[in-house]
Amino acid sequence: MVKQKLQRKEYVKFKDVKTQRKLTVENAEFVAFIHSKYYKHSYYVPCSCSPVTWNQWIAQLNDVYDNGYRYKLYKDEVTWENFEV
Repeated sequence: MVKQKLQRKEYVKFKDVKTQRKLTVENAEFVAFIHSKYYKHSYYVPCSCSPVTWNQWIAQLNDVYDNGYRYKLYKDEVTWENFEV
């Protein structure tokens, strides 16, 4: 299995999210976006009333984060900058 790597801008933003230790609305949308992208499910923002899903998603994204980052974008890759709901 090939280890997935975040795109460099995603890596930097996720690092910022991790250091803030508080999930703002913007950060929640970003985490939901990259989780849907790397874990291949439709985009949705879970309810903030229960942290179970958020903690699970962040733990899974930490595994991808630990693989480092890549500079090259894949063909037709959706990025946070050009993502629309």
